[in-house]
Amino acid sequence: MNRLDFLGLNSNEAACVLLYLVAAAWVLNFSAKRIYAKVVLIIVEGVLVVLVARTMSRGAVVALVCGLAWVWYWGRRARRQGSTDTLVCGNFHKIQLFDFWHRQECLCYFVNWFSYNPLWRLLLLLSSPGLWARSAPGFVAHDASIGNRFALWEGAVKLIAAAPLRGWGYLNTGASYMNWFQDVNDHTYYNGLVNSYLQIGAGLGLPVLFGVLVVVFAALLGALGVGRSLRDRRELRATNTAVSEKPPYLHGLAARATLLCFFWIFIWMIISCFSSMMASPLLVIPPLAAVVAALFIHPPKRNDIIGSVLISFFLCLLIFALGHRFAAGDAISITRDSGGLVTVANNENKTGKTCVIYVDEGVLGEEFGKEVRKFMAGADFETCRVVGKVAQTLLSVPDFTIFKNGTDKSVCATLIILSGITVDLVEIKEGRAKYVLLNPAYLPRYAPSESVQAIVLPEVNRRHYLEPDASWVAKFQSKIHKVPFDENFETSWAKYITD
Repeated sequence: MNRLDFLGLNSNEAACVLLYLVAAAWVLNFSAKRIYAKVVLIIVEGVLVVLVARTMSRGAVVALVCGLAWVWYWGRRARRQGSTDTLVCGNFHKIQLFDFWHRQECLCYFVNWFSYNPLWRLLLLLSSPGLWARSAPGFVAHDASIGNRFALWEGAVKLIAAAPLRGWGYLNTGASYMNWFQDVNDHTYYNGLVNSYLQIGAGLGLPVLFGVLVVVFAALLGALGVGRSLRDRRELRATNTAVSEKPPYLHGLAARATLLCFFWIFIWMIISCFSSMMASPLLVIPPLAAVVAALFIHPPKRNDIIGSVLISFFLCLLIFALGHRFAAGDAISITRDSGGLVTVANNENKTGKTCVIYVDEGVLGEEFGKEVRKFMAGADFETCRVVGKVAQTLLSVPDFTIFKNGTDKSVCATLIILSGITVDLVEIKEGRAKYVLLNPAYLPRYAPSESVQAIVLPEVNRRHYLEPDASWVAKFQSKIHKVPFDENFETSWAKYITD
């Protein structure tokens, strides 16, 4: 069981909160002046690392390893530069506080080693048998969660490419993926995209994702001013310029807060690649507060802003390009306009014919898009406009004339499919278009029979029990198709529609 019962969070969420606490222990350890305080903080960190291992979150392991690599690099650079500042000190024997007994110097040396060396932390992290087994190549090769993530992320970039400006709605990304890009025979349920960046891009659009990335990277680069001040100090010394023994970025509350901000932003950015880390205030508030604090304490310089803009633009462009690249080989292509209207196109069928489907999810189910794609794969239509709940609320349905007359041949429908209560949206008339009714909420008594191509009903209609009169039966008897009792109407209606 890869869960740790920690404040009701799942494994990835609990691991993220624990990593925030580990980062706080690091900063307190770096800034502590008493050796006994450092020892206590090292013990606390060890307990937290063990708890992170118990979550068995591989994303948390990646985030922790990256953080440790940065701590190790930072400590080495501080030692090379001969820093005497307590916040980033790499030579504890040079601190006068500990320079009174030789054995105290030895103890300081070991405390220093435990503070900056990642080896013992990695060994402690990998001491969990469950995490070690879960990270073994043999297990990873057959781990469905990893395979599902890759398939989900591929579909996520396709979602972004299909609606790059407005997105699909932040709370609708899981349903949108299942409808339009999940395999039609796969019914694994998702309520999100298990990646914070893809979730924002697919839900709210690339402009929003770009803005979020610019702010986060600007805060992260601004927080790195703590490290840049070390470089600036070395350059000043090389030019024999007077420099303070303790630059303002290297000691005091502001430096500690900036360093903690860097770690919290860094941890959130890494673990967000493996999970949607915006579902709980415990996950969002620390990095959000860190971004605000970092921008306030150490405002980014011009180069930081330019760098964050370039990085964010490149990442958004890469996501968009990958989405188009992955979708290029699909027989069915999907696009969504700003009004919520989804267009399904059969790339292998160039008949120029168009159909329209008005969706009532209460009748067709949450995964109606799978049946739409099945229908389009076997039907003689080049494009299909899918009017979902969002599009129905935005469109002026009585005046939705582009589907009700032949004035615009590019969008004129030859087949209109109505489901459930959407029979109220379009008046059935004689003309070029034919109509199909999927489990309608009521039966059209006055509809011209020659315009109705088919009426598809479940054999046992539990939602709407309809008992047509004799004249109606005589009029539409040849049009009625019933889904057998042993089939699910939500996942089988497509094969009962005839051309």
